[in-house]
Amino acid sequence: MTRAADRLAITHAQSRRGRSRTRSPFVEGVDMILEVAPPSSDYVRDQTLRRQELEPHDFVYDELLLWRANAGRVANLDPMIFCSDEVLRRIARARPTSVEDLSAIEGFGQSMALRVGQRILNAVQRGIERTKN
Repeated sequence: MTRAADRLAITHAQSRRGRSRTRSPFVEGVDMILEVAPPSSDYVRDQTLRRQELEPHDFVYDELLLWRANAGRVANLDPMIFCSDEVLRRIARARPTSVEDLSAIEGFGQSMALRVGQRILNAVQRGIERTKN
């Protein structure tokens, strides 16, 4: 159960991954107060960043996604552990040419840059080459 003293917030999504959903039978009889909170400032900021357009088709970003997927497969880990989509977008926008440039990108630390920096720089270079062709 829960340790809610005064209130218990129960949320419900009308759909998930394209499938419609219904309320759980476990909450039948619970008084529902429809009180929708505004989105947090972090959520609004993240959505704004996601909508910022890269080039119409950014091959650098594509190559970075391929690098991340391959790194996850080789390490048998979730690829998101290496870099979030947002960090990959920042890298694609910055087009770093050195490990130092890479470590200066927000969300990408120096230790990560030293570990995988050259592989990421290679992916950036491949994307730039694809853009030229």
